[in-house]
Amino acid sequence: MDLHRKISLWLIVIIPLFWITFAKAFLNGLSDKQPVSGPCESIAESRSQGVFVSKASISKNPIQWDGQEIEIKEIWFEKSSHVEFLWVWLPFRKDMGSYQACLTLKRGHDIFRSSGRLGWIAEGYEFGGGLCSVNGAELFFVTMKELPSEFYLSLVDGENRERKETIKVTPIP
Repeated sequence: MDLHRKISLWLIVIIPLFWITFAKAFLNGLSDKQPVSGPCESIAESRSQGVFVSKASISKNPIQWDGQEIEIKEIWFEKSSHVEFLWVWLPFRKDMGSYQACLTLKRGHDIFRSSGRLGWIAEGYEFGGGLCSVNGAELFFVTMKELPSEFYLSLVDGENRERKETIKVTPIP
């Protein structure tokens, strides 16, 4: 390969690839500052990401709230994970050594949106949880150090923290 071709290769391919990789590394760092990247949005996504542990059964579905029904669509356990990148370009989920119980709703989205005060509390797990709207659907999750044999999830009125309904959640082996 003559010198002119070597210089062309560097100018056309290698130097731009270096700068694109540098930019990608910078953007990867900006996009993921949280220690836990958050739960998956469904059982299917959890399985595809390799963090799915098990489905769960619940003692009552649907749940009544002020004459309306809240129906749980999916409830599952997954490993808590953090998105990292291998060689800048390949994202993967790194296991954080804990678990998340996650649920999505089939019906009752409007009750959560309109009340602004309705929420879930996992008994004994008052930390590390959240209720968020993902693609127009509510996703609740709670982080747990160990996979429980069962736990209780209460629907609460946020104004006075009064527990309205409590359901038992059990992992399905």
